[in-house]
Amino acid sequence: KATVSKGIQEKEYTALMISGKLHKHLHDVDVKAQKIMDCFIKNAEKTAPDKATHQMEWVGHMNSARNSAEEVINHRLIYI
Repeated sequence: KATVSKGIQEKEYTALMISGKLHKHLHDVDVKAQKIMDCFIKNAEKTAPDKATHQMEWVGHMNSARNSAEEVINHRLIYI
């Protein structure tokens, strides 16, 4: 399965590159990824502990939100 998937990805990459659409595609993926990240961070800020009094908990909470967003981005946008 991995070799079939890799072959398809290489063909899609080549097709985008030849057609001159690769940069637009990468830009679109980047914009979508940033929107997902922003959504996760905004939601995390609503439930985060107080940054001034619980700094380590706040950092952990925000790192967890960022990690979750990266997993979603990788699963939905990058490794499809």
